[in-house]
Amino acid sequence: MKIKVLCAITIAISLAIIAIVRYWYATEQGSRSDLIPSTIASASSAKQNTVSALGRLEPASRVIRVAAPSGNEGNRLESLQVQEGDDVAKGNVLGYMDTYTRRLAAKRQEEARLATAMAKLDQVLQGNKQGDIEAARATVESAQHDLATKEKELRRAEQLKPNKAISDAEVDEYRLAHERSVATLRQTKAQLAAISEVRSVDVALAESEVRLAQSAVEFAKANVDATVIVAPCAGRILRIHTRPGEQISTEGLLDLGRVDQMQVVAEVFEGDIPELKPGDKAVVTIDTNGHVLQGHVREIGHIVARKAVLTNDPVSDTDARIVEVRINLEQSRPAWLERMSNARVKVRIGTDQVTTSSKAALATNSMAAENCDDVK
Repeated sequence: MKIKVLCAITIAISLAIIAIVRYWYATEQGSRSDLIPSTIASASSAKQNTVSALGRLEPASRVIRVAAPSGNEGNRLESLQVQEGDDVAKGNVLGYMDTYTRRLAAKRQEEARLATAMAKLDQVLQGNKQGDIEAARATVESAQHDLATKEKELRRAEQLKPNKAISDAEVDEYRLAHERSVATLRQTKAQLAAISEVRSVDVALAESEVRLAQSAVEFAKANVDATVIVAPCAGRILRIHTRPGEQISTEGLLDLGRVDQMQVVAEVFEGDIPELKPGDKAVVTIDTNGHVLQGHVREIGHIVARKAVLTNDPVSDTDARIVEVRINLEQSRPAWLERMSNARVKVRIGTDQVTTSSKAALATNSMAAENCDDVK
């Protein structure tokens, strides 16, 4: 019986102690309740003032994957005119396809046909040879003299006829000879006119042949141009994907980019995008050597995608949805940075108010090309 009483007393004391402890804890929490919101607000504010992200280095012109012109499906690369690391200007020849020689020969053949058509047009415009025209004119003059002689003889015969000095048959012969002379003169004049005339239909036909030949030359030239691969913009050869003797695949011929103006492409979590604006300062740390660079936000992307730059953490979220933010680097960047395209970087973007220097950099940044067409 005593044991039961002791157990009851022990349980009652334990419950009383628990109640006292809970009351004390609630009182302490109430006395600190005014501190908790400010602490949370401070942490939230610190989070909003800095956005962290992974990214990569990339030429300001972006990496251009140069491919062969259309119409070269199945053709192989005949020769390559550049090597990795070469700097090229816009329009420089990068390589030739294996159909270049054949199409160049076809172009020269069409050019020869054009020259023939133009010579024929010139011949039509000039008419017959000058010697033939002079000979026809001489024939006309001879016919005119003969006619004049026949007219005199006919008049003399007609004068002698009334005196019976000449018979009617002889007069008829003189009249017939005169008529033959008239016909001969008419014929020679017609021949001279035919030789000297330049007919409009002949000219139109010759001009049509010239236009047809010109179209053939233009088509042949386009075929030749399709076998020559040229640089679409100025830049540096970053990587060659196709070598002579190989067919150009979906990877293209080579990668080209303007590395004298490098940018950082930061993959920012989509939820942090509302906190960013062009001109925000950025601190970029190169992952491989820890080198720190300064820059500012130039452009915020317009599409949400999966991130491409991954961390070394095997449990990291590889399916995170991000928006690409392009960051211009300051002019004090090192020269070796030109060889670091696609290098992984860590980016911290300050979302404070845009500074005056950042605004000026955005307004005067004509050096950083946004695309390949801006590079001259």
